[in-house]
Amino acid sequence: GATLAMLEPELQQREDTLRVEETFAVRRLRAALAERDGAAAKAAQHELDRVREQLEGHRDRMHARQSAAAQLVDPQVDTLAATQGRLAANEAQIHFAAVRGGLLAVVITRDAVRAMPIGKYAQLAAVLSRLTFEDPTSAWKEGWAALEALVVTPLALPANVERLTVVPAGRLDQLPFAALWPGKQVTLVPSATIGRLLATGSGSARGVLAIGDPESGQGPRLPSAAEEAARVGNRTLTGKEASEVGVHDALVAQKQRWRVVHFACHAQIDPTHPLRSSLGLAPSADDDGLWTVAEILKTRVPAELVVLAACSTAQGRAFEQEGRFGFVHAFFVAGATRVLASLWDVDDRATTAFVEQLHTALRSGAAPSEALRKAQAWMRSQKAWSHPAHWAG
Repeated sequence: GATLAMLEPELQQREDTLRVEETFAVRRLRAALAERDGAAAKAAQHELDRVREQLEGHRDRMHARQSAAAQLVDPQVDTLAATQGRLAANEAQIHFAAVRGGLLAVVITRDAVRAMPIGKYAQLAAVLSRLTFEDPTSAWKEGWAALEALVVTPLALPANVERLTVVPAGRLDQLPFAALWPGKQVTLVPSATIGRLLATGSGSARGVLAIGDPESGQGPRLPSAAEEAARVGNRTLTGKEASEVGVHDALVAQKQRWRVVHFACHAQIDPTHPLRSSLGLAPSADDDGLWTVAEILKTRVPAELVVLAACSTAQGRAFEQEGRFGFVHAFFVAGATRVLASLWDVDDRATTAFVEQLHTALRSGAAPSEALRKAQAWMRSQKAWSHPAHWAG
């Protein structure tokens, strides 16, 4: 709840008190039932009903007074009509699900809802096994055509759709969806609920905090990353200044949210224990310089967009319903509204070129998804960077 909005202290305290009362009422009821004490069970049930009635009334007040913050404490399930009502005429949502070995897609636009099977999950796995996304020497067109035939063609999106929100499932969260619909703005969310909560968190934001080439000792120095940070940042931390303490102090130095927080550094990914994955910052007397996912979760990161210009930062441990746990999820919890991360290891020169185009579009006022689309389109137009390995991830 310390992320997109904070509940007023009075509301939060009342929420916490009623939750504790509910817990103890449940324990008393269970104990009475276990002892077969009818009178005690009746009294405990009456007390539990009273507490839950108060809790329901309190949550109604929370939603009336602080809707965005209340959604984080007590998420409300949308009706289909409410979901459609938030979509513009040129927007669509695509929800994927793995069902009994098959893949199901639900396409929602403002005017229609369509659900359709799009093949067997095994077919997708077979196509993915033939694709080496990150290899710029690979003959990719045949494999990509198979992927498009399996995932894109069956959806038959309306021609007027320009912006897509994708809720992936299973291995689909590792697909470079922006490359499957190269002319559209594409955003991924771990679930529809999280996407709605993030959409309510946007507020006034300004400035770019850029962290580049920390003296981390986690790999070779990245002088181009320091230059990258200097070009894009209003506030820049490089070398020894780019420590955990330095980053934390800079994050909270201004009262408003940062428009962008940009990291150009090394990353270490631990897919088995994602809390140990880390960004390589400069060590100091107070810390080791490994800013782990566990530590990010405990930090306030007030940013409209976090850019992780490091290798494979979109990787993590997959969970059935809520996507892949790693850096992206951690920065959402910490307060970022959007995160741009990489699906695979990225070429240093290609990343520098991509980042320049991305920030140029952002400075011109483009929304993050549109800035991403423009940067990828520019990369595709350059002979040196046209292979999907350089821009699709």
